[in-house]
Amino acid sequence: MHKTQRRVLIILAGVILLGLGLRGIFFFQFSRTPFYRYPTLDALDYKKTALNVANGRLIQDRAFFLGPAYPYLLGAAYTLTGGRIWTSRALVLLLWPAIAILIYMVGTKTFGPARGLLGALLYAAHTPALFYEQTLLMEGTLSFFVLLFVTLWLLADKKERPAWYAAAGVALGICAVFRGNFLLFVPAAMAMLFIPRPEGKNNNPLKMSALKNTLIFAGATALAILPATIHNYLAEKDFVLLTSNGGINLFIGNSENATGPLRLHPVWTWPSR
Repeated sequence: MHKTQRRVLIILAGVILLGLGLRGIFFFQFSRTPFYRYPTLDALDYKKTALNVANGRLIQDRAFFLGPAYPYLLGAAYTLTGGRIWTSRALVLLLWPAIAILIYMVGTKTFGPARGLLGALLYAAHTPALFYEQTLLMEGTLSFFVLLFVTLWLLADKKERPAWYAAAGVALGICAVFRGNFLLFVPAAMAMLFIPRPEGKNNNPLKMSALKNTLIFAGATALAILPATIHNYLAEKDFVLLTSNGGINLFIGNSENATGPLRLHPVWTWPSR
Protein backbone atom coordinates (compact mmCIF):
# COMPACT_ATOMS: atom_id res chain seq x y z
CA MET A 1 0.00 0.00 0.00
CA HIS A 2 1.27 3.44 -0.91
CA LYS A 3 2.40 5.62 1.99
CA THR A 4 -0.11 8.36 1.10
CA GLN A 5 -2.95 5.86 0.93
CA ARG A 6 -1.97 4.46 4.33
CA ARG A 7 -1.99 7.96 5.81
CA VAL A 8 -5.44 8.66 4.35
CA LEU A 9 -6.82 5.42 5.79
CA ILE A 10 -5.39 6.23 9.22
CA ILE A 11 -6.96 9.71 9.17
CA LEU A 12 -10.30 8.30 7.98
CA ALA A 13 -10.22 5.69 10.76
CA GLY A 14 -9.54 8.49 13.25
CA VAL A 15 -12.51 10.47 11.92
CA ILE A 16 -14.74 7.41 12.31
CA LEU A 17 -13.57 6.88 15.89
CA LEU A 18 -14.11 10.58 16.65
CA GLY A 19 -17.64 10.35 15.28
CA LEU A 20 -18.35 7.25 17.35
CA GLY A 21 -17.05 8.97 20.48
CA LEU A 22 -19.12 12.12 19.96
CA ARG A 23 -22.22 10.05 19.26
CA GLY A 24 -21.62 8.04 22.41
CA ILE A 25 -21.35 11.22 24.48
CA PHE A 26 -24.46 12.71 22.92
CA PHE A 27 -26.37 9.44 23.47
CA PHE A 28 -25.45 9.53 27.16
CA GLN A 29 -26.64 13.14 27.45
CA PHE A 30 -29.82 12.71 25.41
CA SER A 31 -30.86 9.55 27.26
CA ARG A 32 -31.22 11.71 30.40
CA THR A 33 -33.96 13.83 28.81
CA PRO A 34 -37.71 13.06 28.55
CA PHE A 35 -37.50 13.15 24.74
CA TYR A 36 -35.48 9.92 24.79
CA ARG A 37 -38.31 7.79 26.19
CA TYR A 38 -41.37 9.75 25.12
CA PRO A 39 -41.35 10.60 21.40
CA THR A 40 -43.90 13.07 20.03
CA LEU A 41 -45.39 14.09 16.68
CA ASP A 42 -43.62 12.39 13.74
CA ALA A 43 -41.36 10.36 16.01
CA LEU A 44 -44.37 8.89 17.81
CA ASP A 45 -45.98 7.96 14.50
CA TYR A 46 -42.76 6.26 13.36
CA LYS A 47 -42.59 4.30 16.61
CA LYS A 48 -46.18 3.06 16.34
CA THR A 49 -45.70 1.96 12.74
CA ALA A 50 -42.38 0.27 13.56
CA LEU A 51 -44.00 -1.67 16.41
CA ASN A 52 -46.79 -2.76 14.06
CA VAL A 53 -44.19 -4.01 11.58
CA ALA A 54 -42.26 -5.81 14.32
CA ASN A 55 -45.50 -7.55 15.33
CA GLY A 56 -46.07 -8.76 11.76
CA ARG A 57 -48.64 -6.14 10.74
CA LEU A 58 -47.21 -5.06 7.39
CA ILE A 59 -50.41 -3.45 6.03
CA GLN A 60 -51.43 -0.43 8.09
CA ASP A 61 -54.94 0.96 8.61
CA ARG A 62 -54.47 3.78 6.12
CA ALA A 63 -52.23 4.90 3.31
CA PHE A 64 -48.90 6.15 4.54
CA PHE A 65 -49.04 9.69 5.91
CA LEU A 66 -45.28 9.86 6.50
CA GLY A 67 -42.56 8.18 4.46
CA PRO A 68 -42.62 4.47 5.34
CA ALA A 69 -39.01 3.46 4.69
CA TYR A 70 -37.72 4.54 8.10
CA PRO A 71 -40.42 2.97 10.32
CA TYR A 72 -40.31 -0.28 8.33
CA LEU A 73 -36.53 -0.42 8.64
CA LEU A 74 -36.85 0.36 12.33
CA GLY A 75 -39.55 -2.29 12.67
CA ALA A 76 -37.21 -4.86 11.15
CA ALA A 77 -34.57 -3.84 13.70
CA TYR A 78 -37.17 -4.08 16.49
CA THR A 79 -37.71 -7.74 15.64
CA LEU A 80 -34.04 -8.34 16.48
CA THR A 81 -33.94 -6.30 19.69
CA GLY A 82 -37.42 -6.92 21.04
CA GLY A 83 -38.43 -3.29 20.52
CA ARG A 84 -35.81 -1.91 22.89
CA ILE A 85 -35.77 1.86 23.17
CA TRP A 86 -32.13 2.14 22.08
CA THR A 87 -32.73 0.34 18.77
CA SER A 88 -32.99 3.43 16.56
CA ARG A 89 -29.83 4.91 18.09
CA ALA A 90 -27.93 1.67 17.60
CA LEU A 91 -29.08 1.53 13.98
CA VAL A 92 -27.62 4.95 13.19
CA LEU A 93 -24.48 4.19 15.16
CA LEU A 94 -23.92 1.07 13.06
CA LEU A 95 -24.41 3.12 9.89
CA TRP A 96 -21.99 5.88 10.92
CA PRO A 97 -18.77 4.22 9.64
CA ALA A 98 -20.42 3.62 6.25
CA ILE A 99 -21.65 7.23 6.19
CA ALA A 100 -18.14 8.53 6.86
CA ILE A 101 -16.65 6.32 4.15
CA LEU A 102 -19.30 7.38 1.61
CA ILE A 103 -18.72 11.06 2.39
CA TYR A 104 -15.00 10.51 1.84
CA MET A 105 -15.65 8.67 -1.45
CA VAL A 106 -18.00 11.35 -2.79
CA GLY A 107 -15.69 14.16 -1.67
CA THR A 108 -12.65 12.46 -3.18
CA LYS A 109 -14.42 11.82 -6.47
CA THR A 110 -15.63 15.40 -6.83
CA PHE A 111 -13.02 17.55 -5.03
CA GLY A 112 -10.06 15.38 -4.04
CA PRO A 113 -8.96 13.27 -1.02
CA ALA A 114 -8.23 16.18 1.31
CA ARG A 115 -11.72 17.61 0.89
CA GLY A 116 -13.23 14.15 1.20
CA LEU A 117 -11.57 13.73 4.59
CA LEU A 118 -12.61 17.25 5.60
CA GLY A 119 -16.22 16.52 4.67
CA ALA A 120 -16.24 13.34 6.78
CA LEU A 121 -14.69 15.26 9.69
CA LEU A 122 -17.26 18.06 9.50
CA TYR A 123 -20.13 15.58 9.47
CA ALA A 124 -18.59 13.65 12.38
CA ALA A 125 -18.86 16.76 14.58
CA HIS A 126 -21.94 18.34 12.97
CA THR A 127 -24.23 19.24 15.87
CA PRO A 128 -27.58 18.91 14.03
CA ALA A 129 -26.52 15.45 12.82
CA LEU A 130 -25.62 14.41 16.35
CA PHE A 131 -29.00 15.63 17.60
CA TYR A 132 -31.24 14.13 14.92
CA GLU A 133 -29.47 10.79 15.06
CA GLN A 134 -30.61 10.47 18.67
CA THR A 135 -34.24 11.33 17.96
CA LEU A 136 -36.70 8.84 16.54
CA LEU A 137 -36.59 10.53 13.14
CA MET A 138 -35.35 9.49 9.72
CA GLU A 139 -32.57 12.01 9.14
CA GLY A 140 -29.64 9.91 10.35
CA THR A 141 -30.66 6.81 8.42
CA LEU A 142 -31.69 8.79 5.35
CA SER A 143 -28.21 10.34 5.18
CA PHE A 144 -26.77 6.90 4.46
CA PHE A 145 -29.12 6.23 1.55
CA VAL A 146 -28.66 9.71 0.07
CA LEU A 147 -24.89 9.24 0.11
CA LEU A 148 -25.32 5.75 -1.32
CA PHE A 149 -27.33 7.17 -4.21
CA VAL A 150 -24.75 9.89 -4.92
CA THR A 151 -21.93 7.34 -4.81
CA LEU A 152 -23.73 4.95 -7.17
CA TRP A 153 -24.61 7.81 -9.51
CA LEU A 154 -20.98 8.89 -9.71
CA LEU A 155 -19.95 5.30 -10.39
CA ALA A 156 -22.63 4.99 -13.06
CA ASP A 157 -21.37 8.20 -14.66
CA LYS A 158 -17.87 6.74 -14.73
CA LYS A 159 -18.68 3.16 -15.75
CA GLU A 160 -21.59 4.03 -18.06
CA ARG A 161 -23.12 0.60 -17.62
CA PRO A 162 -26.84 -0.19 -17.22
CA ALA A 163 -26.30 -2.14 -13.97
CA TRP A 164 -24.89 0.92 -12.22
CA TYR A 165 -27.78 3.10 -13.39
CA ALA A 166 -30.19 0.45 -12.12
CA ALA A 167 -28.47 0.44 -8.73
CA ALA A 168 -28.55 4.25 -8.58
CA GLY A 169 -32.25 4.21 -9.47
CA VAL A 170 -33.06 1.75 -6.69
CA ALA A 171 -31.11 3.88 -4.20
CA LEU A 172 -32.95 7.04 -5.25
CA GLY A 173 -36.27 5.20 -5.04
CA ILE A 174 -35.47 4.17 -1.48
CA CYS A 175 -34.66 7.82 -0.66
CA ALA A 176 -38.08 8.77 -2.05
CA VAL A 177 -39.78 6.17 0.15
CA PHE A 178 -38.06 7.91 3.08
CA ARG A 179 -39.07 11.38 1.88
CA GLY A 180 -41.26 11.81 -1.17
CA ASN A 181 -39.74 15.03 -2.48
CA PHE A 182 -36.67 13.07 -3.60
CA LEU A 183 -38.76 12.14 -6.64
CA LEU A 184 -37.95 15.64 -7.90
CA PHE A 185 -34.42 14.37 -8.56
CA VAL A 186 -35.67 11.76 -11.03
CA PRO A 187 -36.36 14.06 -14.01
CA ALA A 188 -33.23 16.08 -13.23
CA ALA A 189 -31.07 12.95 -13.18
CA MET A 190 -32.67 11.67 -16.38
CA ALA A 191 -31.98 14.97 -18.11
CA MET A 192 -28.33 14.79 -17.08
CA LEU A 193 -27.90 11.63 -19.13
CA PHE A 194 -28.63 13.60 -22.29
CA ILE A 195 -26.17 16.40 -21.58
CA PRO A 196 -23.25 16.23 -24.06
CA ARG A 197 -20.28 14.49 -22.49
CA PRO A 198 -16.69 15.76 -22.30
CA GLU A 199 -14.27 14.44 -24.84
CA GLY A 200 -13.20 10.90 -24.13
CA LYS A 201 -16.61 9.80 -22.88
CA ASN A 202 -18.19 7.00 -24.85
CA ASN A 203 -21.77 7.84 -23.97
CA ASN A 204 -22.87 10.14 -26.75
CA PRO A 205 -26.33 11.53 -25.89
CA LEU A 206 -27.42 10.95 -29.49
CA LYS A 207 -26.86 7.22 -29.14
CA MET A 208 -29.48 4.75 -27.96
CA SER A 209 -27.34 3.96 -24.90
CA ALA A 210 -28.38 7.24 -23.26
CA LEU A 211 -32.06 6.46 -23.77
CA LYS A 212 -31.56 2.90 -22.53
CA ASN A 213 -29.76 4.02 -19.38
CA THR A 214 -32.44 6.63 -18.74
CA LEU A 215 -35.23 4.08 -18.98
CA ILE A 216 -33.33 1.64 -16.79
CA PHE A 217 -32.72 4.32 -14.16
CA ALA A 218 -36.35 5.47 -14.16
CA GLY A 219 -37.64 1.89 -14.12
CA ALA A 220 -35.43 0.95 -11.18
CA THR A 221 -36.63 4.02 -9.26
CA ALA A 222 -40.27 3.12 -9.94
CA LEU A 223 -39.65 -0.46 -8.87
CA ALA A 224 -38.22 0.71 -5.54
CA ILE A 225 -41.31 2.80 -4.70
CA LEU A 226 -43.82 0.23 -5.99
CA PRO A 227 -44.22 -1.62 -2.65
CA ALA A 228 -45.37 1.61 -0.97
CA THR A 229 -47.92 2.25 -3.73
CA ILE A 230 -49.23 -1.32 -3.49
CA HIS A 231 -49.53 -0.99 0.29
CA ASN A 232 -51.51 2.23 -0.05
CA TYR A 233 -53.94 0.64 -2.48
CA LEU A 234 -54.45 -2.37 -0.23
CA ALA A 235 -55.02 -0.09 2.76
CA GLU A 236 -57.24 2.56 1.13
CA LYS A 237 -58.38 1.03 -2.17
CA ASP A 238 -57.15 4.23 -3.76
CA PHE A 239 -54.07 5.30 -5.69
CA VAL A 240 -51.58 7.04 -3.39
CA LEU A 241 -48.09 6.99 -4.86
CA LEU A 242 -46.15 7.39 -1.61
CA THR A 243 -47.80 9.47 1.12
CA SER A 244 -51.10 11.24 1.65
CA ASN A 245 -49.86 14.28 3.55
CA GLY A 246 -49.66 16.69 0.63
CA GLY A 247 -53.27 17.82 0.87
CA ILE A 248 -53.37 18.49 4.59
CA ASN A 249 -49.98 20.24 4.54
CA LEU A 250 -51.19 22.47 1.70
CA PHE A 251 -54.35 23.25 3.67
CA ILE A 252 -52.49 23.97 6.91
CA GLY A 253 -50.21 26.40 5.12
CA ASN A 254 -52.85 28.10 2.99
CA SER A 255 -56.14 27.93 4.89
CA GLU A 256 -57.88 30.93 6.42
CA ASN A 257 -56.42 29.90 9.80
CA ALA A 258 -52.83 29.78 8.56
CA THR A 259 -50.52 32.28 10.25
CA GLY A 260 -47.20 31.34 8.69
CA PRO A 261 -45.30 29.81 11.64
CA LEU A 262 -45.64 26.12 12.52
CA ARG A 263 -48.73 25.43 14.61
CA LEU A 264 -48.62 22.48 16.97
CA HIS A 265 -52.41 22.39 17.36
CA PRO A 266 -54.35 21.17 14.31
CA VAL A 267 -56.41 23.45 12.09
CA TRP A 268 -58.05 20.41 10.55
CA THR A 269 -58.97 17.01 11.98
CA TRP A 270 -58.29 13.79 10.09
CA PRO A 271 -61.67 12.15 9.36
CA SER A 272 -62.39 9.18 11.57
CA ARG A 273 -63.74 5.88 10.30
